[in-house]
Amino acid sequence: MSGRTGSDISYGSEVYKVKQEMFHGFVDRYADMLFRIAINYCRNFADAEDMVQEVFLKILPMDIDCWEEEDAKRFMIRIVINCCKNHLKSAWNRKVAIQDKEILFQYMDRQADRNGRRQFFGVPDWKCNN
Repeated sequence: MSGRTGSDISYGSEVYKVKQEMFHGFVDRYADMLFRIAINYCRNFADAEDMVQEVFLKILPMDIDCWEEEDAKRFMIRIVINCCKNHLKSAWNRKVAIQDKEILFQYMDRQADRNGRRQFFGVPDWKCNN
């Protein structure tokens, strides 16, 4: 490791251009894979995009020019998993999820009769108590 940080590099320097090319290479190679991992954890496209963006924002100030390819891949996967887990256990996310379910049930109560609710949940008629 050379000991440089992102703030030590001037924008016009050759080192900045190399670092920028490497960063764009990481984005091109791993953004799709990281998004698929994030969508499996978050189950929400917008949150998954935010998690991938957070990964790249975390590695941006790091000294990435000395990373090996497999180490970088493993490191970014670990970051996206941790970001997703932190997001899922956040109080804001739990409150939003509860509100979404409440809105769904309120909508069902207003719009559907008992048979409609059975069809919505895919429950056969013979399993419901009449």
